[in-house]
Amino acid sequence: MKKIQKLICFVFLLALSITPFSMVKADTQDYSTSESAKEIITEEKLQEAGFSPEASKQLKDKADILIDEYVSQRLTALKAKYKGYEGFPSSTIDQQTTAEMLDQFIKDNFHSWTTGRTKEITEAINAATTIDAVYGITLSANIDARKGNIKIASDIISDIPDSPEKQTVLADIGLVQNWLDKWTSVLFTGGLPEDYKDIPLDYKYTGEGGSAFLKEAFNSMKSENGVNFKDITDNIIGRASTLRKNETKSEGTIEFKSNLLKKLFEDWETTSHPFYLDDTIRHILPELDELALTLEVAEYTVTYTDGTDNESIFPNQVFVVKDGEATPKYDSDITREGYTFKGWTPAISDTVTANTTYTAQWEKVVEQESKDPIEQNTSNSTSNNANQTKPTVPNKSTLPKTGMASNNISLFIGFISLFVGFRIIFSKKQKY
Repeated sequence: MKKIQKLICFVFLLALSITPFSMVKADTQDYSTSESAKEIITEEKLQEAGFSPEASKQLKDKADILIDEYVSQRLTALKAKYKGYEGFPSSTIDQQTTAEMLDQFIKDNFHSWTTGRTKEITEAINAATTIDAVYGITLSANIDARKGNIKIASDIISDIPDSPEKQTVLADIGLVQNWLDKWTSVLFTGGLPEDYKDIPLDYKYTGEGGSAFLKEAFNSMKSENGVNFKDITDNIIGRASTLRKNETKSEGTIEFKSNLLKKLFEDWETTSHPFYLDDTIRHILPELDELALTLEVAEYTVTYTDGTDNESIFPNQVFVVKDGEATPKYDSDITREGYTFKGWTPAISDTVTANTTYTAQWEKVVEQESKDPIEQNTSNSTSNNANQTKPTVPNKSTLPKTGMASNNISLFIGFISLFVGFRIIFSKKQKY
């Protein structure tokens, strides 16, 4: 009976070191490479977004440099992360050349790195002399393995955006943690050593429930309440390490300063992408955006408005024009009843250098007052009569004046006066 129990324990431990072939997902595309990210940012796509050919080349060259730098840094950090886990071989980890290749390598080889530990546990089980020792060694070893596996798996996926696949892995980690919470404290409180190496070969469990409770805990290791804890524990690290191969949708809005670069990536944050591809693009965009802002041609709006507050003569006409281009002309009819269009203010410039609004200027038409038709006719008749030339009737009692009569009389009077004057003077001289 003891040999059968030992064989069962050995088979159970051996199963933990085998990775089912069906769990390996074939995918020929490696999205963690620089080449995958470089296919997203090309000169053609940049020109389609509105950048000039020269600017597109500068941006492409900069993007390639940023992508190569980040992909290299990320791989170095991932290698350091995996090498930090106990039992993970540094030398073979360093040989992996891409992040996805490294993830797959962990999944495919993780169990082979536990063969030494599995051998030690098997030897201890074979040397045990009591069934409680067999159960105890197996339980302690598996509790330790499950704690370690779910801790590593949780750490591996900690930086991966939320996704249905990640939620599934987290849910299974939670199931294993629930099993540990249920059994671990009771077993260890009952006297089961936490390290299987500390369990005597003739061990006798003295906790509540005795050997029967120890056996119940042992039987629950494989499955309980329909949950296959063995399969979860065996594969949780492999599933976590390759979770980055799935498509994810990163949280957080990508902030752009360059309108043209934003145009190129306007749909990026609303769609799902393979983790590594999305991770690369999001990390290089901020610095690329700074360069794009200096290279893009500014766009301005030119608006023509009717300049009225209480009526609508014509709808605003708005143009979007690149910096330095010719100012577009207003291309519709400009009429307003009772007004004459006098032009635009400010005066229309030849080229566009800023957002500008041109306002129509109007001059009210002044109309003459209209008169009553009868008064108008009378006025016209009077005016016509006044303008007619009347015939001149000659004065019969007078002749045309020449001025000669008046002049002779005055001259005659003058002589008489002069003569009288001299006469008087002469007479007075004779008396004296």
